[in-house]
Amino acid sequence: RGFQGFSDTGSAIVANLGSVVNTWQGTDPTNQNFWDVATTANWTNSADTVFQQGDAVIFDDTASQFGVSRQENITVSDITFANATNAYTLTAQTGLETLTIDGIVNANNAAAVAINGPVTVTNGLNLEGTGDLSFNGNITGTGGIQKNGTGTTTLSAQPGYSGNVNV
Repeated sequence: RGFQGFSDTGSAIVANLGSVVNTWQGTDPTNQNFWDVATTANWTNSADTVFQQGDAVIFDDTASQFGVSRQENITVSDITFANATNAYTLTAQTGLETLTIDGIVNANNAAAVAINGPVTVTNGLNLEGTGDLSFNGNITGTGGIQKNGTGTTTLSAQPGYSGNVNV
């Protein structure tokens, strides 16, 4: 993944190993629906079979499992849903595992997608595409929400983000 330096979070020194684009497979022999950091082999990418914080992710119809359970707090750069046939549900295992999105959520030609549990946006939430997205949990963070495309986006919980909603 290519070493890109260290950063100091105040409580730890973190090595930035670079990020890759991961495609969800859901084929780990023991935990087919687990989304965690650097542990469960449910992804394909150019470097290995695990997700690392900050990676971009793709959920498409090539997967074996379409119910995905976040086992811990997850941070992604971008999320692409390219699932024309199979609906995806991304769930927080205990209801508390936060999905932090630093970039774009793209749902072009996607079947239904439900994101359950808390979501944090760091630079605003940019929703693009023709697919339908449901956010069934609190959305917090800064920058508001920008909606582009013809898909329907449903926000089911009280928002806690700052910024406007632009459709």
